[in-house]
Amino acid sequence: MSDSPSQSPPGGRYLGERFAITIAAGLLDYQQRAAAGPVNADAKALVVASPTLGVEMSKTFPPLAGTMPEGRLVAMRFHRSVLLTGAQATLAAVAQHRPDAGLFHFAGHGFSNAGNGGLLLSPGESGAGGAGVMDGTWMENQDWSRCRLAVLSACSTGTGEARGPVNPESLVRGLLWAGVARVIASRWNVDTETGVPFMDEFYTSLLSGDNTAAALQHAEQRIRERKTTSHPYFWAGFQSFGAR
Repeated sequence: MSDSPSQSPPGGRYLGERFAITIAAGLLDYQQRAAAGPVNADAKALVVASPTLGVEMSKTFPPLAGTMPEGRLVAMRFHRSVLLTGAQATLAAVAQHRPDAGLFHFAGHGFSNAGNGGLLLSPGESGAGGAGVMDGTWMENQDWSRCRLAVLSACSTGTGEARGPVNPESLVRGLLWAGVARVIASRWNVDTETGVPFMDEFYTSLLSGDNTAAALQHAEQRIRERKTTSHPYFWAGFQSFGAR
């Protein structure tokens, strides 16, 4: 089910239309993560959007037009937010603001490599030609226990889960093992132009009191209702992990 839009035969209805789905490691793990409490507008939001990559890396990963507006939209939804963009979006800056972040949202380039992957950040002064890589191992070695939700709005950030829930190198498992209660990640290369309206719908639902899975279901439905984005490619790419 992890790589499909969850369509249930034979009626042609998508499973996500009927159920708000979350993938969890087990009942006890789910209950412990759910006890972290909901995400609300009072949480400190750490938002990373459109990092400036090095010259050589930018040839492979050119700037994405929709990521900056998405980051600004998310940051404005929270009373306390830190928005890291461009050259400021480095690994060091993320580590600096991570300890008291209740929400982490990334909008930028991600990559998948044989089932594992990473988020690409600005290299800072250490490597003008490349990028900082925020991968599962880096995340796992930090304390994210105050973070109730991480949203990875990038290409194929959840593909490591194809190797199973115990894959220590995946982005999702790295964050969950580091203490994040809930993670939303993409199953395939998401459409960046759809990112802004999708996340607008998601956070509207989430901050009105819906749980994470229900808010994701709401956003999927709203995007699916639009004629130009009715194909599953546009709305079915994100999956909820950990707890609802």
